[in-house]
Amino acid sequence: MTTDNLPENFGQDEDLENEIGNFIVLTDEDDNDTTFELLAIMEYEEKNYVVLYPVDDEEEDSALVILEAVGECSDEDAFEAYLPVEDDDLLQDIFSSFCAEFPEYFEDEE
Repeated sequence: MTTDNLPENFGQDEDLENEIGNFIVLTDEDDNDTTFELLAIMEYEEKNYVVLYPVDDEEEDSALVILEAVGECSDEDAFEAYLPVEDDDLLQDIFSSFCAEFPEYFEDEE
């Protein structure tokens, strides 16, 4: 999922800074750590999903990451595991729900 329709300063707006206030470091299969800003925890069809934005990504076309959050949320706002969403239709539905619930992330600066 690309972020072509996101404003240039997405993730850097001081008014939106730390909406939830959390960062998550995820480790991939090659033991590379990536830090993400946790934009939202969303419930969709009785499952939890996290919407993340890469903090350290230097590419201009960074993508939002949506993962299924598995298990109970701990005191540190972390779930037991995060799984990729493989169903493209489900991914689009969650993204649409995120856009509707958090339109401020998509407002252009004037």
